Amino acid sequence: MRLFSLPFNKVPFKEYETLLKRYDKDCIHSIYLSIPEIDEHLYEEREDDVSKDLLKNTLDYKRMVVYNHGMYPYDDRELLNHLEKAIFPLIEKYRIDGFIVTNVHVSRFLRENFPNLELHLSCNNPVYTVRQAMNWIENGKVDLINPPREIGRTPTLLEEFYKHGIKQKVLLNNACAYGCSNQLNHTCSCGLEYDNNMFSCTYGEFTKWLKNCVVLPRWMNKLDNYVYTYKIAGRFLKSDVLQRMCDSYILGRQATYMSEIASGGTLSSMYQLGYDIPLSLLPDKLSWCECRDCETCHLCDRVLEKLHRLYKERSRSLTNDILHCNIRS
Repeated sequence: MRLFSLPFNKVPFKEYETLLKRYDKDCIHSIYLSIPEIDEHLYEEREDDVSKDLLKNTLDYKRMVVYNHGMYPYDDRELLNHLEKAIFPLIEKYRIDGFIVTNVHVSRFLRENFPNLELHLSCNNPVYTVRQAMNWIENGKVDLINPPREIGRTPTLLEEFYKHGIKQKVLLNNACAYGCSNQLNHTCSCGLEYDNNMFSCTYGEFTKWLKNCVVLPRWMNKLDNYVYTYKIAGRFLKSDVLQRMCDSYILGRQATYMSEIASGGTLSSMYQLGYDIPLSLLPDKLSWCECRDCETCHLCDRVLEKLHRLYKERSRSLTNDILHCNIRS
């Protein structure tokens, strides 16, 4: 059975409970959520934070708190002080099960003080080799590696990690561009309260819409042998959008368009222009983007040409409908 890590999208618990009840509990590895909001100066919880209600009402699920910025507005000593004063009380009060981390000092400090916590390395860390992954397991004391977003389209690397006994989580539906440096800038920006100079994203041109990290539901069977749990992105999505994505990956509901399974990154500009990608246009060869025969293949270009023609025809049809409507009027 496939396991999934589901995002909490900061809605009232009753609304989120509707989503949870759609899926077999045995297939939900964990729920991951933002840190419950606290006053950074008084270290007091904020009363209106919906994360607290989620933690109180999901004790029979594993709950993983995200502590994975690319950088923090503290030096190492201040960071651990903040962790001890602000986060440790929440671990005990809400029986938090684990953390998703990026900082080795944080992971080691959590392990020393809470040996039973489950610790996952975030996909924001640039871990592309077995040695890098083993270093985090041995020295960072993490239990599981979530390699960078590109890993889902690079099954040879997944297989190599698996052969060395590395437990892996794979992010499915995040459309960050391949090798985008702004992935790091983005996570650093979050740590600086969304600094506009760093909170940027490679939206990409028309030709780059397929050069992203999305794994289609039908491609998961190529990864199943190597993946411990899959992660679905969506902490900032509306509940109906998140449900469509989860249904496609977990229940196997037939998705028709890319917008039903993925968001962000290279797709943002596409959606803003009113485009969408019919999944039927995407051949399975695209599930592995390390074939390295782009100069002779041109598959991505051919797919996008079809998409462009499709939207030109739709636009022409819509224009004709409007003209006929005006004539009848």
